[in-house]
Amino acid sequence: METSRFEPLEPATVEPPGELSGAATLPDGTALLVRPIRPEDEPRLARFHAGLSDRSVYQRYFRPIPLAQRVRHTRLSRLCFADFRTEIPLVVVRGAGGPDEEILAVGRLHRDPGRPEAEFALVVADAWQRRGVGAVLLARLEEAARLAGCTRLLGTLLAENLPMQRLCHRRGFALHFGSGGEVTAELALAPGPRPA
Repeated sequence: METSRFEPLEPATVEPPGELSGAATLPDGTALLVRPIRPEDEPRLARFHAGLSDRSVYQRYFRPIPLAQRVRHTRLSRLCFADFRTEIPLVVVRGAGGPDEEILAVGRLHRDPGRPEAEFALVVADAWQRRGVGAVLLARLEEAARLAGCTRLLGTLLAENLPMQRLCHRRGFALHFGSGGEVTAELALAPGPRPA
């Protein structure tokens, strides 16, 4: 379900660390860029949401959310600003810097200051699912959590979301099946250097 744990607390007060941006290549040779979300991404984020199926929305937010609600300016403008002390929102884009730059996936880390763990959530555009985009984004979210000094990364998945469970398993996450139709993915992290 969509909860406040994945929503920005306030407009950006800290710049994103540069280490979060980087190029990636899919198995089919498609060149991508993973980078922090920016305020000017709002129109691209609206187009991204317009292309999500009801199934993808449900698997990300654990409930249906109408498109009109998801692309509301007040919501998108909040999502495009971040306080990088408590959250790290990343996007995977194709055609970076060009007029047709397109968001293919969105992921977020959330951490409470002073705690050595972070929570992640991500969603990949339907047309780009099962092509390696989710693996690229999850690997970058893991690295972001390490850079933030976290020693544990957690995510909550629906029990029916088998592709995401398989991805987490391949990345080394332990999967804990609860009784309420949810699965907790947990990964122990060796902490990396904190960003300057």
